[in-house]
Amino acid sequence: MGKLIRLNQSEADAAQEFADLVAGGKVTQGMACYRKEDGSVHFCIINPAHLSYIIGLMERTKLYLMDLAADYEEDQE
Repeated sequence: MGKLIRLNQSEADAAQEFADLVAGGKVTQGMACYRKEDGSVHFCIINPAHLSYIIGLMERTKLYLMDLAADYEEDQE
């Protein structure tokens, strides 16, 4: 698997970049998830035939976010 890369852009720019990659056939597996203002949760899966890859991506992202949260907590002390 490749390296996890965070998109350091505004949210709208990052979402547009992801959409452009999907539309251009450049995303082999992926998932986008979001919560709307009313609290409802939505998601879309790119290439659901390979759910094990998507689950792996989700796990790697979770670990990355947990590290970010831990770093944030350390900075606040």
